[in-house]
Amino acid sequence: MSEIEYAIEMIAPIMSEIFNDTSEYINLRWGETLSNVMSDRRRKIDLRIVRIADKLELSHSECAKIPSPTKIIHDRSNCL
Repeated sequence: MSEIEYAIEMIAPIMSEIFNDTSEYINLRWGETLSNVMSDRRRKIDLRIVRIADKLELSHSECAKIPSPTKIIHDRSNCL
């Protein structure tokens, strides 16, 4: 199972419940999606929280089944 498959299976139901009453304003974008903010770098983000009205990216998150210092640094650089 890949990192994103694990995240979607384990975390998506929780996140969907948390953001349930904001679904007309907020969109949870799961999967290796390209950030509009960092499109010049072509970095893919595991979870983006996007405001629907203006496509403003409110949050970027990276997922890992087995985090390591190297993985954390690499994923953090994707979100910067």
